[in-house]
Amino acid sequence: MTTSDSNPSINTTDLSVVSKAAAAMPANGNLADIGAVANAVGAQHIFQKYLRGKSENTLTRHAYDLRLFTDYLRAVGVRLNNRDFQYDPNAWAGITWGLVEGFLAWQLREGFAVTSANARLSTVRVYCRLATKAGVIPQEDGMLIGTVVGYSRHEAINLDEQREVSRIGWKKETAVTISSEQATALKTGQENTPAGLRNRLILCLLLDHGLRASEVVAIEQAGFDFAAQTLTFWRKKTKGWTTHKLTPETNAAAVAYRPWMAAEGGIFWSSRKDGQLMTTKLTRITVSRLVQRLGVDVGFYREEATVTPGGRRKVQRIGTLSAHDCRHYCATEMAQRGYPLKKLVDWFGWTSPAMAMRYVAGAEVQTRDLG
Repeated sequence: MTTSDSNPSINTTDLSVVSKAAAAMPANGNLADIGAVANAVGAQHIFQKYLRGKSENTLTRHAYDLRLFTDYLRAVGVRLNNRDFQYDPNAWAGITWGLVEGFLAWQLREGFAVTSANARLSTVRVYCRLATKAGVIPQEDGMLIGTVVGYSRHEAINLDEQREVSRIGWKKETAVTISSEQATALKTGQENTPAGLRNRLILCLLLDHGLRASEVVAIEQAGFDFAAQTLTFWRKKTKGWTTHKLTPETNAAAVAYRPWMAAEGGIFWSSRKDGQLMTTKLTRITVSRLVQRLGVDVGFYREEATVTPGGRRKVQRIGTLSAHDCRHYCATEMAQRGYPLKKLVDWFGWTSPAMAMRYVAGAEVQTRDLG
């Protein structure tokens, strides 16, 4: 007898799929009918198995990419009837290599960055491959879709030089330039509420210490040594611990926020509109969105016009500041102040001096330009 206990290769989810297939089998015993039901259940399982193995961040990015794919299909006249491309294999019925190739071209016409267009094409190809395996997309079409590839780095440079449409989307071609006055305004302009104190500490960690958003959300209360005024934190990207001597502003911000720090896990809570904290933790994505929103107050935004269902024109301010812009500001400031190469490498957690040398070279060029 084979069970999930005796055969580790079968998990409980796999068994439930088999059970569902068995329950749905036609009573007439016709092999063709039974095979069709098994294929339908198996197709659903292919998607479920893939999605179970992906992180929340990956699934969120895929959802965004597939929404854009939906926008493209509607733009070229396809009637979708609320298809769910992420969770429903049957949604991919009728998708061909020509439509996938057209998606890449459409993104470039709409002004999206080539790297972003390539990434979204990759997402669509992944789900097409799953749909082909599920039998929704014919094998021949699936093979042709597999031949649709994005642009190389050199091709991307040439394309950006040739096309007239400006780049759009959340990925920026270059980092936003933050002045020292704007950095100060970001850190000191927060309200005196629990959420405001949280925001101030986050901005100090980003602007004064150059932490990545993933490093900010991983900070624990035990990492602070308030007597020595230091912070020890885990770098997820390079998988190592780093200790920073806190700047006076960051230390003051940490002391002010200390009563609201979580005893275990990440110290930063999400918040309500009234400035009070909630019981859920901030994530890398929500920190990025928070920085984007706070940047609007000091001028980091672009205006985007939309039309309401009632026909009224509405102009929205879309934030353009990112957590990485803050890291770029910190690296630029430290390079301009003459910090040695090794100090920059250790401070920012780079695995080689190449990135530090770029900032040092940029600082030297700026110094020469100033005469």
